[in-house]
Formats: sequence, C-alpha cells, structure tokens
Amino acid sequence: MEQSTITNRMEEIRTRLGGILAKLGVEACLHERRDGFEVFFQNSEQKLFSPVWIWFARDERRDTREASWDDAQLVHDRYKKRNLGDTGYWNQRMVDEDWYPVSLSGWEMFEWIRNKLRSAGTLSAGTEDSTRVYSALLADIYWSIKTQIPDLGITYVDHKDYPGETQMGFEALTFLDHEGRRTHITHRPNSYAIYLLVDGERVAEFRKEDATKLAKCAVQMSKGHRLNNAKLGLR
Repeated sequence: MEQSTITNRMEEIRTRLGGILAKLGVEACLHERRDGFEVFFQNSEQKLFSPVWIWFARDERRDTREASWDDAQLVHDRYKKRNLGDTGYWNQRMVDEDWYPVSLSGWEMFEWIRNKLRSAGTLSAGTEDSTRVYSALLADIYWSIKTQIPDLGITYVDHKDYPGETQMGFEALTFLDHEGRRTHITHRPNSYAIYLLVDGERVAEFRKEDATKLAKCAVQMSKGHRLNNAKLGLR
C-alpha cells in the first residue's frame, strides 16, 4: 500500500490540478504545522492567491508526515472587497471561512476541487498596490466619517526616518480642519498606534481601541468645534 505522505499529496495535487492552477496564475505551496499541513495556492511573486486551500490534519502525538485525503478538508476563505467612496481606493479583508470535508475520491474529488478553485478565482496578496488601503482600521474610520467631512481623502505619509520607503510609511486619511490646516489620520497596517498629524506635526497618538474616539475628534476638528487640546497634545 502506498504511504500517504504529504509529499505524495503535493505531487498528486500539482499533477491533477496543474491545468486550473496555470490558468489562475498560481502554484501549489506547502506550510507545515504541528497539527497538520496547509496546501495553499499563490504565484511565485506572492502577489496573487486563491482563497481556497486544503487542510490535512495529523495526529499531534506522532512525528509523522502522513497526510490522507480521509483527513482532509477544503477551506474557502471569504473575502469582501469594498471601494472607499469615490476616492479610487479600496479595501479587502477576510470576513468568514467555509470548511468542507473531502467526501469524494478519485476523478470526482479533483473535479470538485477544480470547480471550487475556478469559481473562487484569485485575489490580490501584494503590498504594493497603490490604490489599496491595507489598513482595515483606517478603512473603517473612513466609512464612519466620510459623509461628515466632505473633503476627506486618502493619501500616503512617509515615516520621517525612512522617506520614500513604502513599507515603513503610513496610510492616511486627510482633510483640512476649520483653520485650513492639513490634517492626517495615519496608520500602518497591523500597527497598534494611530497618529494624528496637523501640518506635518504629530500631535496625538491613539490606541487601536480608541479609533471611534479619534473619528469623532476628526469630525469636530473639521467643523471647528473646540477640543480638549491638552489631552490631544495640540498647541
């Protein structure tokens, strides 16, 4: 009997699904974990991926690379893409996931997986798309205040120590406050802090959980309402 190793499964997947993977522009990749193996599909530049992947569970108590279709599940991560008003920017995030036990076998199983891959298509995984807002937090702030600040826009702000280095910079919401000062709400994806800048000067720092408070402050600033300047650090 053939040993059901993850190497066998990867060879099988690449052979039987090679056609649809080539059409999608992705290839099969492996991530090994203690409790199992993730077979996912992305391109070599890691800028494109399929939201469909395969999970092979294994017994944590054994040091083994066994991987059987009997223990496999097909996973479809559900993503939502939404435009940020008419700014030309957009945000994408995972909102749910569906798990399907692999109950078929042979030709039928691979045809089922092939159809799942085809219907799901591919999504952007790159970090260099100039029209994508990668910070879900910043996108949420935008949607919460966009109707209250008419000139609200989106831009990019350099880190003062790393000018021109996109990975080190900040995505930002921008508007003019009631005094005509250029104001930015800046955030780096996955960062804990949100910064408020006025005319290029960092005047306040908020924690992620205070994003709602910051959004209210931004609306107040745009309308000329008085703020607690001491608390915000404004001068």
